[in-house]
Amino acid sequence: VATGATVGFAQRSTGSWVRLTIAAGRDEVLRSNVFVITSLSAINDFWVSGARPVAVVTGAATGALPYAQLLAYAVLWLRPLKGASQSWACAALVQLVRVQHVLTFAAMLLVVALKIDAPLGPLSAEVRVVTGWGCPAFELATLASYGLALWLAAAT
Repeated sequence: VATGATVGFAQRSTGSWVRLTIAAGRDEVLRSNVFVITSLSAINDFWVSGARPVAVVTGAATGALPYAQLLAYAVLWLRPLKGASQSWACAALVQLVRVQHVLTFAAMLLVVALKIDAPLGPLSAEVRVVTGWGCPAFELATLASYGLALWLAAAT
């Protein structure tokens, strides 16, 4: 339940935003968050722009998959499979969580890596992507899901 709540919080929270800062010398003239990115806004933006396959994949990976995993954990916990089938199912869930973990780190790397500085005569502009609570919350949910998968695998 706690992991599901964390996933829900992460999906609705700000994952990151693009921040524009303009300075004249050492004085900051403007600081504005020009683009906010959440899981739901990304899916909507892809859909509206016509990139429907990307919207579907993003929705499945960030929306449906975490809840499908939690449902699979509940089923495996309440109605364990017999022998090798339980081990196989738990191993598949562990691998799926590892893939999610890698994808989360790749998204966080993009957030950290994007920073643009541009001198504009007496002004200077900086564009950077700043992470919000959504990224760490999704990572926390992924780690909790990983712990559940390992616990279920050890219980067999």
